[in-house]
Amino acid sequence: MSLNTNQKRALEVQMRFLEQALLEIRERLCNAPKDGCLVSYRPMADPARARILAMIEPMLSEIAFIAREFDLQASTEDDGSYIRAQMAVAWSDLVDMLSPKLRRYGPVDEALSETLDPHIQLLIELAQETARATDVEPPELPATEAGWESWDEEIAWRKP
Repeated sequence: MSLNTNQKRALEVQMRFLEQALLEIRERLCNAPKDGCLVSYRPMADPARARILAMIEPMLSEIAFIAREFDLQASTEDDGSYIRAQMAVAWSDLVDMLSPKLRRYGPVDEALSETLDPHIQLLIELAQETARATDVEPPELPATEAGWESWDEEIAWRKP
């Protein structure tokens, strides 16, 4: 019942991915996202929401069991890195929306260089500034145990 190094890494990645997805789903179902001007969210019907929420905890417990059983290592997600990555993607996508690049989608109205480009350029600059704002030292946090240990009591029945 052992894994080689590559198998262990693959298992860690998949368990982390699933855990993050479950935590995000739980957060979204418990705290509905706010509508924006270009996106709105349709809440899930209460019976389905309750059923899904009830399935999340056992799944998290299984992940915790696997993490402990195979000595999987927890990782730390850095908010600054996440924000920088999101802003890098935004910057890249925004550059592609400047009028010269829009030619890939068909003829471009010359007026877009005056009506659209300044707004896109401002968004590009703000995305860059947002990314740069993360370059400050993070606050000192007390050392914490691996997150999977918080579900220890829920899977105690599995311990020999």
